[in-house]
Amino acid sequence: MWGGTDRERAKKLTQLLNQNGFPAELITKGHDEIAGINSKNIANKNRTGKSIQLEISQPLRSAMFHSFTSQGRASSKTQTFYKFTNVLSTFVSTSY
Repeated sequence: MWGGTDRERAKKLTQLLNQNGFPAELITKGHDEIAGINSKNIANKNRTGKSIQLEISQPLRSAMFHSFTSQGRASSKTQTFYKFTNVLSTFVSTSY
């Protein structure tokens, strides 16, 4: 799920993730308590006041590592991890 105040970019990121096989949805109005749109949210206290807030499910996080422990994650990244982070890196480099 994606929230934040930068709705235009969050929508683009949602589409990009879905196109790459990652289920993603943009939190809509009516879910303000979890949408990351509150001006007091630390993510929105930056120079622009805009943010994209990511909530990654536990099943997706688990799929990113062969060993889903604090110590195991550093050395057990899966192809899912690299695919997901590549999608995010591409998004950041082309959107900002």
